[in-house]
Amino acid sequence: MTTTKRLAAIAAFLFTLVPALAFAQTDSPNEEKRIMNYHLTMDTVRKTADATAKAKATGYKDDDRSARNLDEGIRMLEADAKLKPVFAAAGISAKDYWMTVNALLHASMAGALPPDAVPAEARPNVEFMKANKKELDPLLKIIFDKSK
Repeated sequence: MTTTKRLAAIAAFLFTLVPALAFAQTDSPNEEKRIMNYHLTMDTVRKTADATAKAKATGYKDDDRSARNLDEGIRMLEADAKLKPVFAAAGISAKDYWMTVNALLHASMAGALPPDAVPAEARPNVEFMKANKKELDPLLKIIFDKSK
């Protein structure tokens, strides 16, 4: 199974079973639109992977706090004193980090749908992931591997 398909399967599983991660499903439809309208770039994905790797290297552990919506998630990251220097060193804001992670998850799930079922707003990120698959696979592993 490819990393992208594995990520889509994991994301679908998590969004089904873990309500804390499924804020786009339980909050307003505006949350999902915000995620779909956040256009992924290789620059932000690389910086997100770099920030994740730097956080892991410092021994940072995600304490599985949950956010009810995007803005709360951004505020939680911005308020985390351990992450501020990590984001600064990676050259990414907490907002861009959080939006990139959510857009990657969303695009992975949307990419697992039949092409005619993919919402129009999600297509640019789905196409981005397909077009950049070779470079994205190792970055996605860094971002979403919680083993370290």
